[in-house]
Amino acid sequence: MALGLSFQVELELYEEAGLTPFQVLQSATIWPAERLGLESHLGTLVVGKLADIVVFDGDPLARIKDIRHITAVISNVRYITRDELLKPPARDN
Repeated sequence: MALGLSFQVELELYEEAGLTPFQVLQSATIWPAERLGLESHLGTLVVGKLADIVVFDGDPLARIKDIRHITAVISNVRYITRDELLKPPARDN
């Protein structure tokens, strides 16, 4: 299974088990941060917190399967396109 796809499938299974799409997204963001005691630094989009933002083609709050349609990520103030995300990492020789 492709890198990341297994995690996406897992989130889809949470919805099949009865969680709402919003709860599914929380299970990948705020809930782990709370369990790790890092909710003051991670887990939600709040000024002053660390965050990577995933840009989807679709609305995962309406249809959780739309998490499979990642178009970009914003990380460390850098916009990274899908094509860049799919490039194999450079190898050190």
